[in-house]
Amino acid sequence: LIGETGSINKAAKSMGMSYKKAWQMVHEINEQAAELIVIAKAGGEDGGGSALSEKGVELVDFYRNLIAETTNFIQQKLK
Repeated sequence: LIGETGSINKAAKSMGMSYKKAWQMVHEINEQAAELIVIAKAGGEDGGGSALSEKGVELVDFYRNLIAETTNFIQQKLK
């Protein structure tokens, strides 16, 4: 949702999560990754915001594909 909304705060609100919790999660992900996943821009004249890095977009795409493949596999096994 950060990629879609351009904001950690907006993403958190849409998930019913506090900004603090969302920011902590983003911080942990960025700390554990070899490259930044979420790039935060501090507020100011142009306002703040956040975006996924190129690696972040790749990670989200990988996750979505993994979920789709897993779901398809399970559906086939249940048939």
